[in-house]
Amino acid sequence: MKKACLVVLLALCAFQVHSQAIVEVKLLRLDAAQLLVLVLNNNPETTELNRNFCRGAVGGLSFDITSAEGHRYPFQVLLNEGCDLDSHVQLAPMGVVGKVFSIAELLAFHGHPTGKLNLTAQLCQRGKAGNKVNCLTSNRIEISAH
Repeated sequence: MKKACLVVLLALCAFQVHSQAIVEVKLLRLDAAQLLVLVLNNNPETTELNRNFCRGAVGGLSFDITSAEGHRYPFQVLLNEGCDLDSHVQLAPMGVVGKVFSIAELLAFHGHPTGKLNLTAQLCQRGKAGNKVNCLTSNRIEISAH
């Protein structure tokens, strides 16, 4: 059943960059679709550090989640132009373009059954060789595919 409410916050965790810049991972419900989105805070104290983090990612950014059972789910971060700090950054499975994925679809893509998933999230810059550098790791959070 579709809910009239446009956005309901389901889960939230915070990343620390240096000591001040913060990147948030939020699980949002947008109408009937659930989207896992990355939100870069537009805070005067953190904006420049966040911009530098995005610009410093020579090969883009990667976002991995690891379940409590040790399963790893790699995603690509679909950055909008110039790493706009005011808008959401969408995730998609690695190598998939042109589609917004719901939580259930993201987990099904990697063969995980739908339902609750306890996870740790990691956001990394990708170096020229595709290696991960300057990784940020979240606290453990729980998401649901329902």
